[in-house]
Amino acid sequence: MATTTVADIMPDALKQSRYHMKRCFTRFIATRRRLMKLKNLMEEIENTIEDKAERTKVLEGSLGQILSSTQEAAVVPPYVAFAVRHNPGCWDYVKVNAENLSVEAISAKEYLKFKEMIFDEDWAKDDNALEVDFGAFDYSNPRLALPSSVGNGLNFVSKVLSSKIGGKPEDTQTFLDYLLDLNHQGENLMINENLNGVSKLQAALIVAEVFVSSFPKDAPYKDFEHKLKEWGFEKGWGENAGRVRETMRLLSEILQAPDPINMESFFSRLPTTFNIVIFSIHGYFGQADVLGLPDTGGQVVYILDQVRALEEEMLRRIKQQGLNMKPKILVVTRLIPDAQGTTCNQEMEPILNSSHSHILRIPFRTEKGVLCQWVSRFDIYPYLENYAKDATAKILELMEGKPDLIIGNYTDGNLVASLLANKLGVTQGTIAHALEKTKYEDSDVKLKEFDPKYHFSCQFTADLLAMNAADFIITSTYQEIAGSEARPGQYESHTAFTMPGIYRVVSGINVFDPKFNIAAPGAEQSSYFPFTEKQKRFVKFRPAIEELLYSNEENNEHIGLLADKKKPIIFSMARFDTVKNLTGLTEWYGKNKKLRNLVNLVIVGGFFDPSKSKDREEAAEIKKMHGLIENYKLKGQMRWIAAQPDKYRNSELYRTIADTKGAFVQPALYEAFGLTVIEAMNCGLPTFATHQGGPAEIIVDEVSGFHIDPYNGDESSKKITDFFEKCKVDSKNWNRISEGGLKRIEECYTWKIYANKVLNMGSIYGFWRQFNVGQKQAKQRYFEMFYNPLFRKLASNVPIPHEEPLPLATLDTTQSQEPKLPLPVPAAVAKLLPLPTIAPKETEGKQEEKQLETSSRTEIAQYAGHWLCLCVSASIIVYAMAISHIKHSAAVGVNLTTFDSKLEVNKIKKWHPQCHLLLRIKAPSDSGSLRPLGKKFGVLPEEIEPLLHYACNVVGLKVVGVSFHVGSIAQDPSIYCEAIAGARVVFDVAYYLEIPKMQILNVGGGFRSTLLLEEIAGVVNEAVQGYFPDPNLTIIAEPGRFFPETVVTLVTHVIGKRLGTFRPTLYNSCFVGIKPLSVKASEESCQICESIIYGPSCDSLDAVAIDIKLPELQLDDLIVFYNMGAYSKCAGTMFNGFDMLSTPTYLVSTNSS
Repeated sequence: MATTTVADIMPDALKQSRYHMKRCFTRFIATRRRLMKLKNLMEEIENTIEDKAERTKVLEGSLGQILSSTQEAAVVPPYVAFAVRHNPGCWDYVKVNAENLSVEAISAKEYLKFKEMIFDEDWAKDDNALEVDFGAFDYSNPRLALPSSVGNGLNFVSKVLSSKIGGKPEDTQTFLDYLLDLNHQGENLMINENLNGVSKLQAALIVAEVFVSSFPKDAPYKDFEHKLKEWGFEKGWGENAGRVRETMRLLSEILQAPDPINMESFFSRLPTTFNIVIFSIHGYFGQADVLGLPDTGGQVVYILDQVRALEEEMLRRIKQQGLNMKPKILVVTRLIPDAQGTTCNQEMEPILNSSHSHILRIPFRTEKGVLCQWVSRFDIYPYLENYAKDATAKILELMEGKPDLIIGNYTDGNLVASLLANKLGVTQGTIAHALEKTKYEDSDVKLKEFDPKYHFSCQFTADLLAMNAADFIITSTYQEIAGSEARPGQYESHTAFTMPGIYRVVSGINVFDPKFNIAAPGAEQSSYFPFTEKQKRFVKFRPAIEELLYSNEENNEHIGLLADKKKPIIFSMARFDTVKNLTGLTEWYGKNKKLRNLVNLVIVGGFFDPSKSKDREEAAEIKKMHGLIENYKLKGQMRWIAAQPDKYRNSELYRTIADTKGAFVQPALYEAFGLTVIEAMNCGLPTFATHQGGPAEIIVDEVSGFHIDPYNGDESSKKITDFFEKCKVDSKNWNRISEGGLKRIEECYTWKIYANKVLNMGSIYGFWRQFNVGQKQAKQRYFEMFYNPLFRKLASNVPIPHEEPLPLATLDTTQSQEPKLPLPVPAAVAKLLPLPTIAPKETEGKQEEKQLETSSRTEIAQYAGHWLCLCVSASIIVYAMAISHIKHSAAVGVNLTTFDSKLEVNKIKKWHPQCHLLLRIKAPSDSGSLRPLGKKFGVLPEEIEPLLHYACNVVGLKVVGVSFHVGSIAQDPSIYCEAIAGARVVFDVAYYLEIPKMQILNVGGGFRSTLLLEEIAGVVNEAVQGYFPDPNLTIIAEPGRFFPETVVTLVTHVIGKRLGTFRPTLYNSCFVGIKPLSVKASEESCQICESIIYGPSCDSLDAVAIDIKLPELQLDDLIVFYNMGAYSKCAGTMFNGFDMLSTPTYLVSTNSS
């Protein structure tokens, strides 16, 4: 049928069954204008041809073949227009006159007009209706020919380029010009202007290759760099002689007789990509506590894993190229001031387990200021243009120039990536993940029904623009591009479509375009590994997971219960979107009594109160789920768990389900790829997944898992039931599918393969862009013409939420720390007192235990009494002076202490061998602290390894972490970063010594209640995230001064006065604010004089403040001392018999909210 059109075959096919077909077509047009899907056509034929044998005869002939390939038919009497897809990406359109069964071929445009006649006749008849034809700009581009080759664009482009370079001289010169342009921040790479001709380059390569061959293969590039530079060669050929020689030989062969294999291999070696920008804008993009929030799911995991893989591959390539540049990757997303407890209100955030990659967050802004709240992905379009401008400026600043590659994600990220790439002239790739058009049937032609809710006019326009602007498109599966035999792909659905009243697309995208590439993501092996690898299991999560699955309590994290805890569990985890179909799976289970007897059902996703959802779809699905649980009486057999953001715990949840011999079910109506399918299979969990989309390619049916039909719940639930019935009889059946899934993942889905492919795309398509620059520019002008008047207008129609935006100048993500003063004070003094800044008390009933750091026996004794009476356990106290009273700390149950010498190790071993230890490292000496502690304690770098070895491997104590203290009242925030880097060294040394993984980092204190605290906090947070990516690390701080300092103000009388000269020797710099309050006269009328303030002993050792200017005070005047809450008592004196305050003071703050 590929060489013969439907219009050629259909007349004869209709004649063969003319009687039956005349009756069928009469029935088609009998009712009204309508759009019929294949299912509707078959129902009408079945109702018309009642004799089963006759019906079978008709459908087994040529007509049956045509009808089975028909995607839809538009009925506009007397015609029925058919859209026939006889192969992926291959469409024919015909119209049949129902009165005489005549057949006529029609164009895509004519077919779309038939559809429009059903929904908007005036638009269909409008000769001035806007038509979009991107295909008009692709006339000179070569195209893939076979449906089976779709998605192999990189290989195809390599073949075309090799044929071009070996052809016309001007094409070879274009290749040379590309090489001459290679540079990094102004430094030439590969070749310079001395080799500006093809013949010159060929001759130089011959000489250079002979010269380099005289060196050993492992000789470093610097050994022969000078000579190569004289001949016109620059850095980038390789790190050693062997690599340089291989690269030069590849180029020589390409210039002589190019072939696609050498071409792709050579481009993979070129130093083209150092800086990458990745856009993922909507939702809450963060590294913790975001999964399950609105519009936030697998794409976050995908991109973070993608970044780490790309960085690793870039570092490997840069090293092999003999360069010492550092790559930079920025993931650009939205900054959300109302961050819901996540880090989405932080502008910059290092990406964990990477060295050169960061999240950059840019806020949405309007004319009024910054938008604070989350915005649905459907409502995001009015903000994108300003966002693109703001992002461009910040990216250029941080990267100190243009990026080498820009990658977009989803509709919004792809559109912004297109705007940025066009402005900067940078190679662009896009990743759709999921195109909404295929999720909602007929959402284009029924735009008037969908647009008020979803704004598809904006989304489909943005998708169309981005996919045509992109230099290459990354997809995870073939189905994403061109679908299956039965169903068009996501991109294929944009080939020809119409949105009545807006525009008609006669040529949107061609799935045979060589820009399409399949690069499947991998499984993140450090988290998602087989359940059988017991030694790697995250055992610390087991109690929490047991609670999630099996506790009889219902709360805000789980509802429902599993009465029979011995049954296997079928399990699904996803966002509560309609397309994810979690409610569909619940209904399948509810209806199938046999399945309910065999297994329990666990659903993980969303939350339980629909009124709390800001997402319309999510709220509707939550309500539906509650209804299903009630209607099918599922309590006792089903557990609904709220969305779980911790991927480490989630991975252990997969493995725990595998322990029950359960299964994972992915029931989505359509799934572009299926990351959860990869995760489940990689944990050894048998998986049932939708055959609509990517999972159909991931799973080999009945070998590595099972395909299920999300539109046929009875059949799907029966398939699951049959599996568990077989497993009940033969346990090997479960193991066979589990092992098959693991083998499939190992063979096909790794991030290393992915990163290699994507960087190769960036290199080759960068040259392809330059090679087709004329056509690229023409298409870009069409983009601008389409974007400027049309998309802007559509975006302006999207409602902006009613909130008071935050002015840019006041954007601040810190939390207020100003509770009310707890007790009344004298009126004469109250106006002088600052508001206290002690941290608020935890909400009653949910108080978290904190590590409490103490430094003396007295403090421990007080904690053992006073702290314990305040319901604080001694087991969470960190004792920082172990050398002094270790026996006493053991007696009162303090089991965590610090050490920095062998003497302490020996003492702890003797008197408290069960104690866990923190190695205290020396703080940097230039901390700027008023009381530096580096001279007082802490091991030096050269002492770390021998002391750790002695404590753990020789003496046998348990070192569980690191501690440091930069000193009191630190002035230089950057010193914390240096100290945290030093702590990282200890962790690495411990790993080298095979000491069990450390779990605690104590960053000490030195904090004051000033604006400097915010700066210190920012430095500490960034350093911890950069050096300690493990989310399970316990981090302790010692904010002893910070909490009470400003809470206490001392007001005292003047009890004596003397004029003269004193020579005090003791001065306490703690007291930073002094205010006189004269009772006798106004301050203005008093004479100002140099003064010294003494304590009550009046001794020279009791000087409080020296050389300060005060008005002349009289007896009983008041002096107010601010910020007296920290260390004021310990700085006092009992000299000459004066008593110290003996009553313990507790500072308590209540949170009024």
